[in-house]
Amino acid sequence: MVQPSSNTALGPAIATAATSLLGVGGPDDTYVIDVSTDGVGNVGINAVAAATDAIGAGIDNINGLGIGSGAILDFVMGPDSFGVQIDSFQDMEAALAQKISTEIGNPLPPVQGVPEPSWAFATSFAGLLVVVRRRRRSSAV
Repeated sequence: MVQPSSNTALGPAIATAATSLLGVGGPDDTYVIDVSTDGVGNVGINAVAAATDAIGAGIDNINGLGIGSGAILDFVMGPDSFGVQIDSFQDMEAALAQKISTEIGNPLPPVQGVPEPSWAFATSFAGLLVVVRRRRRSSAV
């Protein structure tokens, strides 16, 4: 997918997600930010700086899903973090299923690919999707 010109605010999205997450929950929660992008952060705070600040503030992991050769996942940080790079939007459904399976530790059944979204759909997200989840940390017995 090629967009003539686009802005991708990875850093501001990571900073906003971290602020939102850290404002709720408790000390036993695990905080993970998932970022999907088809580009590189080029608006606002640098994505690596935002990720470094988020980890320093208490976010446990920042994971990434890069779509296409232009996606840069240099913001992936944390002790259990990981990045997944795929070639196109056709690979996204299977990649998301595998990514979620890895994050929650449960195998998921194989899925079929999905068609590439229209240009309007992709630009409405400006190449960025941030998913945030909370999960209780396991208590040691």
